[in-house]
Amino acid sequence: MIKMQNSTGFTLITFSLYVSLFSLLSMLCFQWATRIMLNSKTMNYNTHTTTNIFMAYDVLMRDIHCAPQNIKWWKKITSTELIWKTEKSDIGWSFDGNTIKRSEGIYNAQRNTWKKRTTSIVARNISTLTFLLRKQSKKNVSAVSCTMVFNNNNSISTSIALRNRTI
Repeated sequence: MIKMQNSTGFTLITFSLYVSLFSLLSMLCFQWATRIMLNSKTMNYNTHTTTNIFMAYDVLMRDIHCAPQNIKWWKKITSTELIWKTEKSDIGWSFDGNTIKRSEGIYNAQRNTWKKRTTSIVARNISTLTFLLRKQSKKNVSAVSCTMVFNNNNSISTSIALRNRTI
C-alpha cells in the first residue's frame, strides 16, 4: 500500500467554498447595480414628468395672460374648460380624463362645437385641473385662478392676471 503525502493543492471542498463565495459576492453586486439603475430610472422619469408639467403650466400662463379682459370675447367658461377669442382665432384649454389639451381654431358657441381646430396634448398624468375666473366688473375679467393637481398629489395653484387687451 502506498502512503499519500500531504500535497498543497485544492480539494473539492475548498473549490466549492470559493465558488460559493464568488457566487454570493457576484449576486450582491448585481443586486446593488440593479437597485441603483432602477432608482436612477425612477428619478429620471419623475424629473422628466415634472419638467413637462411645468412647461405646460408656463404655456397655459402665457395664453391666459394674453387673453382679452372683456367678458364678451370669452366663448366658454367652465371649471374644466376655457375658450376665448383672439385677433386671429379662438383658443381653448380643457381638462379631459388625465390630460390637458390646448385647442386653437374656430369655435361655435351656439352649437358648443369646434368647426376647425388644431388640438395639442399639453400634459398627462394630471388628476384635476380647475379654472376660476376673477371678475373686475360685470364686463371685465381681471385674472384666472388655476389649480393643477398631479397624480402624486402635488399641486400648483396660482392666479394669472390678464393684460389690459382688447380685440
